[in-house]
Amino acid sequence: MASAIAAFNILQLLTLPSAQEVNSDFSQFNNNYNRLINKLFDVRKYERWKPSHTPIDVGAFVIIDHVENMDEYAQTLTFHGTLVMTWKDKRLVWEPQDYGNLNQTYISLNIASIWTPPVYFRTLVRATSKVLQYHNTEISLDSSGSITAITGISVMTECKMDYTNYPFDNQTCSILFVSPMMNSQRMVFTESPVFVKRDSLYGAQENNMTSGAYFEVTGLKSQRYYYSPKGLTSNETIYRAYSPERTSTILRFELSLKRNPNYYMALIALPLLASSLSAYVVACMSHSAVSLVWLSVCLVMQALNIVRMVEDLPPDYNKTPFLW
Repeated sequence: MASAIAAFNILQLLTLPSAQEVNSDFSQFNNNYNRLINKLFDVRKYERWKPSHTPIDVGAFVIIDHVENMDEYAQTLTFHGTLVMTWKDKRLVWEPQDYGNLNQTYISLNIASIWTPPVYFRTLVRATSKVLQYHNTEISLDSSGSITAITGISVMTECKMDYTNYPFDNQTCSILFVSPMMNSQRMVFTESPVFVKRDSLYGAQENNMTSGAYFEVTGLKSQRYYYSPKGLTSNETIYRAYSPERTSTILRFELSLKRNPNYYMALIALPLLASSLSAYVVACMSHSAVSLVWLSVCLVMQALNIVRMVEDLPPDYNKTPFLW
């Protein structure tokens, strides 16, 4: 048995391709790739400033990789993620057998030569440029003309907070994904955008990047809306009542976050409980003079706790927090 395995290994070594054969295969692949790119992006035929057909359907898939910060004073949420977009370009099709069975290719270096959806994030604190840029986008194309673009995103968005149930409060933040230069006659976002956490794709991880000491992402929602002369609506009937030239589609991505109460219990509830118990024990002492001294110390401790708690309270709460 061992001799047979050894003979098989020797046979594998003897049948390995030579360096000349490897170079030849690579050269052939490179020639096929260059012929394909030159054919697809011939400037005399391919007009990169417009889509291949209208209306063109564009899909969006957003993955939250990391929630960096929830700034309660500025009322902003900063997170980083991955945006996957899909669409079809009917001009970019080919027969794989004509190009060495090449049925898929990456064209990131040619992103300036291809039409890409002019999409932007809105409701942001910082101004946003066009999402798909040559320096941060990978684009793959298959022989049927289906295109997939993957890009990294960093978003800082407004987040109006409600502190009624602080520190057991839940907050909701949202962002809009728009294409202001494309009406429904030219481009339409697909009906079911996707918004997920990285953990849901790759399973439970020891380092959960969507939760921290203060907040944890508990829910994600996404929905397509229609913009018409009557405003923003999710009612397709209202949208269809107007001509496509006067309407457009918008995607809304919503994050639900829950405050981690354990952190605030440790900083607020336990110090209050400790000072209250100390004051009770001191009040039960038989020596009144000593008791008054320690009661004064407990009063100072309580005052320090209150000062610290007031500093830790959110900046614009309208009601007495639930914990008080």
